[in-house]
Amino acid sequence: MTECGDGYRTLPEECDDGNTRDGDGCSSTCKIEENYYCKRGSYNNLYVSDYPCCHISCDDCTIPGADTCTSCRSGFVIDGISCVETCGDGKKMGQLACDDGNTVDGDGCDHNCNVEAGYNCTGGNASFPDTCRNVLNFTFSIDYVDSFEQILLTFNKEVAQLKTSNGGLAPIGSNILGGIKVVMSSASEGEHDVTIAEGVALSTQKLKLSLSNVGSTCGSKSIAVTINGTNFTDLWGNELNETTVSASFLKRCYASMAVVHELGRNHVCTGRHHARCLRLHVGRGASGRLR
Repeated sequence: MTECGDGYRTLPEECDDGNTRDGDGCSSTCKIEENYYCKRGSYNNLYVSDYPCCHISCDDCTIPGADTCTSCRSGFVIDGISCVETCGDGKKMGQLACDDGNTVDGDGCDHNCNVEAGYNCTGGNASFPDTCRNVLNFTFSIDYVDSFEQILLTFNKEVAQLKTSNGGLAPIGSNILGGIKVVMSSASEGEHDVTIAEGVALSTQKLKLSLSNVGSTCGSKSIAVTINGTNFTDLWGNELNETTVSASFLKRCYASMAVVHELGRNHVCTGRHHARCLRLHVGRGASGRLR
């Protein structure tokens, strides 16, 4: 009669590597441990033994345990006496957190085959690479330029509609602008829709909008931009999580004046003698510009 750990495998034992240690492929109860396989041999042409049990990364091993490989299976490379999974070959063998078939950072699976923040990588196996998907909320914010007659929308991820198939910037037409609504309001003028005269993609994450009928009243104003989520998706097909963003700003109004630079000195021309002053200094060879 045999017993677990004597090196002779008999039913109901799944393996028997001659000991009752856990962690070497054959457990203390003679069960094959996860991620191991046991080599089958013979003893005196009579008893079948299991010595050693190898980690599944090994093609062959000489001593029981995970770190005793002498050669590796496909998808692994030898590192001393261990077999380590090859990062970037598109084969998910179980050691790495992800493998999308490259070692490029910024695509969800980094150069060390770790999942990057904000991504979820799934589908990888011994035959196919992982597919990584950005799962961060897709949002945008508002920035102001050109005395508030233009606004800049900044997205936290690349916008698919702003990117051409060859990686360039897409022209902005009515198909995109038609999905954007801008509303301006102030205490004196109330609330009114603002016309979008033009849109220009500055990058795949920045869209500049030229506005008209902003309103002439100076002082505190607020603006709200609403975007149709189906018109703006990220590169993974996610629609905007937050479709309306509001902000307040102060519209400043300045009296018109001209500054003339002459021989390193600034001349400020204003009031009822503005035109005469400007002609005088420009006539002397200075350059004039409005401020």
